[in-house]
Amino acid sequence: MIHLSLQQKAFEDEVVLGPLEFKLQPGERVAILGPSGIGKSTLLRIIAGLDPRFEGTRHLQGRLAMVFQEPTLLPWRDAVQNITLITGVGVQKAQDVLAEVGLAGKETQFPGQLSLGQQRRLSLARALAADPEILILDEPFASLDEQVAEEMMALTAGLIKDRSMSCLLVTHSQREARAIADHILRLDGAPAQLNKAS
Repeated sequence: MIHLSLQQKAFEDEVVLGPLEFKLQPGERVAILGPSGIGKSTLLRIIAGLDPRFEGTRHLQGRLAMVFQEPTLLPWRDAVQNITLITGVGVQKAQDVLAEVGLAGKETQFPGQLSLGQQRRLSLARALAADPEILILDEPFASLDEQVAEEMMALTAGLIKDRSMSCLLVTHSQREARAIADHILRLDGAPAQLNKAS
């Protein structure tokens, strides 16, 4: 469970977010929509605990994992090592989760040998290997061609449902939000605030 009560987030003298309340309950899947530059990634970093410089309070209960827009993989390590070194799980667990995301047979390949879609799958596998109760996705389907994005959305939605985990998706795409989330919020205004999507 996550509960953020944000009074404001400012960069120097410019207030960019708040006031706003955000809650993510166990098993709930929420998407936050908004145009580029509105502050989605800033809000996500606060929710994820990566940016403590804000006015307000944040409460987290449960294990959290995050999938970034860029895969953020270790280029000098193979697929299995990209999972084991970061999460601490064993080789068998890494191989199992690679198979779940459709990367069976790619265990010894390095990120540079994988397509962008396969890199995104590896990034998702790394997050899932940690057995999170909360999964945060920061525009994980950006820059993928339409067919690959559709495959990734279906795969991700299925894996989240199978694990009964909570999920927060940040995106600018209504289609992605509807594919993943039960509830959709919109970030808009200046400073930006959260509202229910129409």
